[in-house]
Amino acid sequence: MIPLTVCDYEDPPDSEGRSIIDMYREHPNLLILGKPGSGKTTLLQQLTLELMDKELRERENDEKARWLPIFLSLYDWAKKRKPFKEWLTQQLLDSLSIHRLDKSLIHYWVSRGNFILLLDGLDEMNEEDSEKCIDGINTFSKETDSPFVISCQLDRYENLERNGHILNVGQKTVVVQNPKPSQAQNYLNQAGAERLSRFYQEKQSQHPKEFAARPLIL
Repeated sequence: MIPLTVCDYEDPPDSEGRSIIDMYREHPNLLILGKPGSGKTTLLQQLTLELMDKELRERENDEKARWLPIFLSLYDWAKKRKPFKEWLTQQLLDSLSIHRLDKSLIHYWVSRGNFILLLDGLDEMNEEDSEKCIDGINTFSKETDSPFVISCQLDRYENLERNGHILNVGQKTVVVQNPKPSQAQNYLNQAGAERLSRFYQEKQSQHPKEFAARPLIL
């Protein structure tokens, strides 16, 4: 798999990239932007797994719970359109049902900031719902110390910003970078895709490079 990297929203697209876990260590609240197929969901899932692994390793030496990463799709919120806190609480109860946790304990952990909320797909709904979702997240963020990591398509969020709907959870905004041609070439070689690799190298056609710039396709 091609290693995915991110850069600051304000930086040039070809600037030096960083891993999502390194960026999270410095800025626990993140907004991940990118083009369709750039790997936003993959990055969010990768970060969830790395944070879970970190928590498990730390708990080997200390049984006290610190953080619990929770990956949720905002598409589900758009289908139900409940108040954000109510929707989130139900999602947490469903996700943790195997542990038979009391609802009051969920509320307590939320207020204490024991959850890391990884919310995918702010764009996977119509724009009006994206606006309402942002409002709900902004309101709820004032009631919890939980970190937020949220993904959205670049064009959708920039349009939301132009219309005055801005995420406000103290986040740092980052953008998923396109893989460099050499990274795509190495991936194709390692995957054994010889014919596609040769096609990619043909100088007379730029389409394969545009195709390979989308990690989701690769």
